[in-house]
Amino acid sequence: MSKLFVPGQGPPFAKGMIVGEAPGFEEEKALQPFVGNSGKFLFLHLAPFGLYREDLYVTNVVKTVPLDGMSKIRRPNEEEIAMWSDYLVFEIQLQAPAAILCLGRTAVDRLMPPGTEFGKQEGTLFSAWHPAHLLYHESETRDTQKLLEWINQLRPFAEAVLRDD
Repeated sequence: MSKLFVPGQGPPFAKGMIVGEAPGFEEEKALQPFVGNSGKFLFLHLAPFGLYREDLYVTNVVKTVPLDGMSKIRRPNEEEIAMWSDYLVFEIQLQAPAAILCLGRTAVDRLMPPGTEFGKQEGTLFSAWHPAHLLYHESETRDTQKLLEWINQLRPFAEAVLRDD
C-alpha cells in the first residue's frame, strides 16, 4: 500500500457523489481521485447527460494506492477497506448527496446490499461497472453493446442527480 493519501474532491453538498475503488498512480501523483484514464473515460461519458466533474463529489473506498509485493496495483483487501471505512462514511454524511454512483465491485460490495448486480439501484445508491473494466479489456471497448450497457448503467444516476426535487 502506498503512503500518499488521495482525498475525495468536489463542491460542498454536491447532489451527486461517485465512489470508486482506490486511486491509481496518476491519482497519487495529482492527489486527486479519477484523473487518470478511467476518470477521463467516465467524465467523457457523463457529459452528454449534463454531468461534469466540477459538479460532483468524487472519492474512493480506499484512499491510498493498493500495491502488491512487486509495486503493481491490485484490488484493495478487506483490511484496507476496513481501515478507510469510517472516512468514507464521514464523506457521505458530510456531503449528503441525492445520489451515489458505486463504480466497480469494491464500491458496490462496500455500500450496497450483498450480491447487488451492476446496473441496479438501491435507494440513493446506483451501481455500474468501473470504467477500467471497459478500458482495460480491449475487446469490450470495441463491443458497442457492452459500452451501451455501461452508459445505461450510468443513466439512472445522472437522472437522479439532475432531478429537481
